Amino acid sequence: NPLEAETDYTRVFDSFSRKDSQLKKAINMSINAYMIDGFIRGAVDRHAELFKDFELQGEPDVVAHVQKRLSVMSLRSGEHWKTTFSRYIHEYFKHGNPFLLKVRDSEQNLGAIPMFAERPFPISAMFLVSPEKLETVVKGQRFLGWSVQGREKEGLSITKGKPLTNTSKALVIMNTDPEMKGVLYPGMDIIHTAYKKPSDSHYGVGLTFAALEDVTLLRNVEHTIAVMIKKNSMPILWHKITRPGYPGSIQSDINQAVRLHETMSPDGVIVTPGTHELKFLGSESLAMRNEGYLKYFAYRSFASMGV
Repeated sequence: NPLEAETDYTRVFDSFSRKDSQLKKAINMSINAYMIDGFIRGAVDRHAELFKDFELQGEPDVVAHVQKRLSVMSLRSGEHWKTTFSRYIHEYFKHGNPFLLKVRDSEQNLGAIPMFAERPFPISAMFLVSPEKLETVVKGQRFLGWSVQGREKEGLSITKGKPLTNTSKALVIMNTDPEMKGVLYPGMDIIHTAYKKPSDSHYGVGLTFAALEDVTLLRNVEHTIAVMIKKNSMPILWHKITRPGYPGSIQSDINQAVRLHETMSPDGVIVTPGTHELKFLGSESLAMRNEGYLKYFAYRSFASMGV
């Protein structure tokens, strides 16, 4: 219970890796919840719609240059750059940890300032990467970057240009450790925009995290109500034979009553002598008043469809 003061969270979250694993689990749950839960889907879409239209602002020549570069990237990625950014924003609200992978495969070196000891090739495209595919790379207590699951590490190293003849003035010298070939360096290879990232984790706390337990509880209550409606909305007919028609015929009378109920139409009428008594069990149950349930489930269906 997160409200219990005696809970020892220093033991539960005693390291970055343990906190990251908890947030990674919540990220996966948020991705699944968006696909199957109408309330979470509606909330995420509503937040993302606030940013469905945007434009670049700045000096006209700079904006024109950036738009041209992004248009070239669209040809490489096969998706318009505005669509990519819109999807990035949507992922931001869905699970709070969108990742944008930079692809460098041009042979042209840009820029005259020796920013890097080995100038990386210019960005040719950008693709979204699911956080489910990424893992943190930590050496000692230092965070180095991200690695992708299910791919060869050699294929993830950034493509670099020719080394500069004079690297003494370079501002950034990339790590040349062979073990780090599979690392995606933040800023250089990948962009991660974390929502409300705490100081003791490398993942953000997504917008929907706090609602996951509530939605799970709601689903359990809905299941219970569905079982209750199925059980109680159809009353049980109790056909009581107070005394047999003749001595020893009680089983015969019961079998005859069973055959009568099995073969009669739903709107049929039963006429019995005084030796029979009919009673509906559960007809007075509050579960019969299912207008509220029907209204609730109708609204939930509408929420699932975004209307």
